[in-house]
Amino acid sequence: MTFVNPASPSHPIALATENRTLRTTRRSLCILSLLLSVLMAILIGQRQDSEVTERDRQLLRQAWQTRQEEMLTDVRDYAFWGEA
Repeated sequence: MTFVNPASPSHPIALATENRTLRTTRRSLCILSLLLSVLMAILIGQRQDSEVTERDRQLLRQAWQTRQEEMLTDVRDYAFWGEA
């Protein structure tokens, strides 16, 4: 003789609760993953923006310094010809 365990009346309720908990957990994980992805994208964008801004500042400084040196050379050349 074999013993067959009758299904308990709370079994369908337990499965429904487990399914609901699983859905809630998955939904929460998806939302958290999405928020984390958006935050990472924002932080990466800000970092790149600050790097580009710093590079632009360096290029502007170099251009300004080059222009000042060219102006100084021009003034020296004109001063030399003025003495002649």
